[in-house]
Amino acid sequence: MIVRSIAVSNFKSFSEEVKLSLKELNVLTGINSTGKTTLLQAFLLLKQTFEEKHPQLMLEGPYVSPGSFKEIVHNYDISKEITFTLEFSYDLQGQDSQHPSIKRIYNAVKRIISQPHGVDLVLSFGFKEVEGEICVSTYEVAYTFHIGSGKCVESKLRVKQLSNGQYSITIENELEEIELADRFSEKNFSNREVEFSGLFPVEFHGMSQDYGATYGMIPALYSHAVLDLIAYAFQQVSYIGPLRGEPQWLYQYAGVPKQMDRSGHYAAYFFNKEKDKPITYFTSPTGELKEGTLAEAVNYWFSDQFNITQAANTNQVHEKALYVYLTAGTESELPVNLAGVGFGISQLLPIIVAGLRLPEGSLFIVEQPEVHLHPYAQSVLGDFLLCLARKGVSVIVETHSDHMIHRLRRRIVEDAEGKMQEQIGMFFVVNPGGKGAKLQELIIDELGIIQNWPPGFFDQSEKELKELFKAQMERRRRG
Repeated sequence: MIVRSIAVSNFKSFSEEVKLSLKELNVLTGINSTGKTTLLQAFLLLKQTFEEKHPQLMLEGPYVSPGSFKEIVHNYDISKEITFTLEFSYDLQGQDSQHPSIKRIYNAVKRIISQPHGVDLVLSFGFKEVEGEICVSTYEVAYTFHIGSGKCVESKLRVKQLSNGQYSITIENELEEIELADRFSEKNFSNREVEFSGLFPVEFHGMSQDYGATYGMIPALYSHAVLDLIAYAFQQVSYIGPLRGEPQWLYQYAGVPKQMDRSGHYAAYFFNKEKDKPITYFTSPTGELKEGTLAEAVNYWFSDQFNITQAANTNQVHEKALYVYLTAGTESELPVNLAGVGFGISQLLPIIVAGLRLPEGSLFIVEQPEVHLHPYAQSVLGDFLLCLARKGVSVIVETHSDHMIHRLRRRIVEDAEGKMQEQIGMFFVVNPGGKGAKLQELIIDELGIIQNWPPGFFDQSEKELKELFKAQMERRRRG
């Protein structure tokens, strides 16, 4: 699974639609409060709504809590419709094919389309507040099935709420290559009742039998199978927020964590549980892919790259409690509890563990990973995220670290094959005059030079040095 893009409109600082087209490693930066995290919040809002099976858009959850609808709609105008659009690609016969959700999709689709091997999914939600509830006012889904020889089959559905509370429904299908095509010509319905399961329409009333919710037919893909695709997509997403938790002398868990939490508190649990699990990882941006255990990979990055400790390990006290300890780089090599060493290591551990345990095709979202880290460690962190991208993990990082930015620019220059220039995307968010945020992709040439360097993009150091030089000259002049 690959997340191709994220787009929003009328959401917080963004008024017109803004689309983030993703590369392997995506760096979001900008001045404070311009809207860097807004694009990430849209994705995380949908993820937590779906996972918690919430009946409407979940504005307070495990990943983000942005406030009320009035607080998240652009310019506090509650008459506007907020839209989120996500684009995914799935391999129906390759790396995704063993997942139960993908198997169900493949078996359903091949009944009407000959040998589909991939599908692109564009999913769009429009939200409005109606009588205190945040309802899906517009739902659109578009499939493109790839069937070989460069051929595709496209299928679309649009469901829009009318002023009377009922819905208009439009179904469009490209008929070529679809068996029983006469059943699937373009259809338009108005004033129909639609039942939703959370954010997704699952029952369409008052429509002809051919467009009912019979599983395995094209219309059913709009209602049932899309749930499988989205469930699979969100399972592949890991998120670490900007505020990691303080290190604990003893990590305790009330239940069994299912996935990493935004504070990174569960990193100790997953490290302990999976430390002997075989994984593959890159040792450097230009190194070879290496096989080893999760613990070996974590300790390689800690000791050989970040140069902050020799080894990290865990000691499980009982089923729901464990210690994390480090063998510090001292002559005694005595184990030291994680809470007894520098704060930066505890902030780094969740990022390293979460990233390394992700399989190919996953999406890793991390905000401000540089917090509490020395400039050298911030630079190495850029290498670490680049290695994840080389493995096939899509990465979105929101950062204020010029050290990380410069390290990535350096890697572009050092890359003789020119691949990293295409793999790395840097995006700068601006909000000129508070009239609506804009997203600007930075153009980086083979020499690492940013061709469209925007005002406010990591120029403060140069400004301070310039003022320092002027002050020095003035002091010398005064004698």
